[in-house]
Amino acid sequence: MKALFIADFSINNLAGYLKNELADQFLQTRIAPFNQVHQTLIDPTQECWSEQYDYTVVWTQPERILKNFKAFLNNESVDLELILKEVEEYSNLLIRASDRTNVLFVANWTVDQTLYYKGFLNTDPDFGVTEVLSKMNSKLIACLSNYPNIYVLDSRKWIANAGSSAYSAKLWYLSKTPFHSSVFAAAAKDIASYIGRIKGNARKVIVVDLDNTLWGGVVGDIGYGSLILGGHHPEGEAYRDFQEALKSLSNAGIVLAITSKNEESVALEAIENHPEMFLKKSDFVAWRINWEDKAKNIFEIAQELNLGLDSIVFLDDHSVERERVKHALPDVFVPELPADPMLYKHFLLQLDCFNTSSISEEDRKRTEMYSTERQRV
Repeated sequence: MKALFIADFSINNLAGYLKNELADQFLQTRIAPFNQVHQTLIDPTQECWSEQYDYTVVWTQPERILKNFKAFLNNESVDLELILKEVEEYSNLLIRASDRTNVLFVANWTVDQTLYYKGFLNTDPDFGVTEVLSKMNSKLIACLSNYPNIYVLDSRKWIANAGSSAYSAKLWYLSKTPFHSSVFAAAAKDIASYIGRIKGNARKVIVVDLDNTLWGGVVGDIGYGSLILGGHHPEGEAYRDFQEALKSLSNAGIVLAITSKNEESVALEAIENHPEMFLKKSDFVAWRINWEDKAKNIFEIAQELNLGLDSIVFLDDHSVERERVKHALPDVFVPELPADPMLYKHFLLQLDCFNTSSISEEDRKRTEMYSTERQRV
């Protein structure tokens, strides 16, 4: 597997982090000539294009790649249309280069606003830095959206991940590296996730526990009326929000299943009748609610859905159950769910194993399709 990196700054750190993220896939990396983005995209005879790449990553700084945006940051009088025209011209170069690689990743634009402080003008609705950047990124996405092998990545979350230390003036002058290493680490993790999705390696099923995972308390001991779920209880609200986040993933084509050590009738009664349950029985494509080994239950669910174990994510609050499944079914992804249920939703939405570039109508109906098949069988 081969990857080319094109940037107007030193991008070696990203190449190194991505090799580590994809260590099991023996990624070979190559760096295009430094700060020759336009030349590299225009000229297919450049040495770096001497071979076909599986993946090419293009990451630029807007003030270095777009001269009119640079002028705008320096408080010169610049028409917004001129900036957007440059974005369109840059996009055309990317489109031409996309024929030389199987997949082209393009990072959208961010800027260190502390270097170009404009006070209230930062958020001016007509011509503030924030607004202009937003329009530039929207234009970039619109120009590239019809090309199925081009993916625009959101670099803003890589910057946000590093916080106030994301940009480094000193690193720029020392090595022409504008970002701290944590930005490159976040970018590599994100790109590796996209590569997994493109290769069909994204997880497709969440198998979830019930007691102290979907709700607070043990339903078999206290009855569903006494469960901590919803209402004005902080943990109850968190459990309901966690369910809502699971439903959001279900709407995107990730199917839900249950494995729980409970009496089936008691658990299903709680699911159907608790007034604060966001998820209902119809939201789950399969369940094993019994006193059997959860690893065995997960294996049976995979067989029932005709999916590999490497499609499954298992969520359980109990560390012993997690370790059992990790040991028995190493292909199942078993993340360490936080001890505090108020962190469940945030934790779930931070997982990058469900990455998707689009949501089709088939994705939205996947739960319904599995449910129909289960009823037929």
